[in-house]
Amino acid sequence: MAALVAKAPTGEVSLDHARLFLAEAISACEAKDSLTVPEAAERLGVCTKTIYTLVSKGQLDCIRVGRTIRIPPEALRKVQPTSIKPKRAVGFQHF
Repeated sequence: MAALVAKAPTGEVSLDHARLFLAEAISACEAKDSLTVPEAAERLGVCTKTIYTLVSKGQLDCIRVGRTIRIPPEALRKVQPTSIKPKRAVGFQHF
């Protein structure tokens, strides 16, 4: 799995092409079906650090535009259960 990274075109680019690229990148991030990192963490029952780790290891598909990360819901279904640990309940202690 890999992140979909929106990269700006290189070389000489028309202003219209640059505007189109930016509009597509923004709409990908604002898509109603994409999740923020905290929303994805809540759905998987893990902390946000786990989501960032899964993304950095390539175990969770995402859409990146600049520093913004959005997670498609279908990517959550592809995550291997062995790659995540559920977060502990507050006040939980091992005896």
